Amino acid sequence: MINCIALAETEDVNILRRESLEDALNIFEEYACGGLEYLDEVIDRANCKESIQQQIQDLDGDHLTDDITNLFQQNIRSKTLTEINIISVRLSR
Repeated sequence: MINCIALAETEDVNILRRESLEDALNIFEEYACGGLEYLDEVIDRANCKESIQQQIQDLDGDHLTDDITNLFQQNIRSKTLTEINIISVRLSR
């Protein structure tokens, strides 16, 4: 996710290089801080849970939750396939 945000922000594939990791992390941190500032403004601390639920509902929460779940499941499948490929390569040696 860090690389995706950095790439979207810079529109430069060089941000994906190892030597650019610190720059990518800085970009991610800026987005994270911006999100925290936004949440601090919109969340009622006295009714935190209800306030967060309302924010999710306002963002079309059903679809948002489904989208996040699907992305998470795809990421797990992708990592599992990669791990299987790595194991297969090691076993074939």
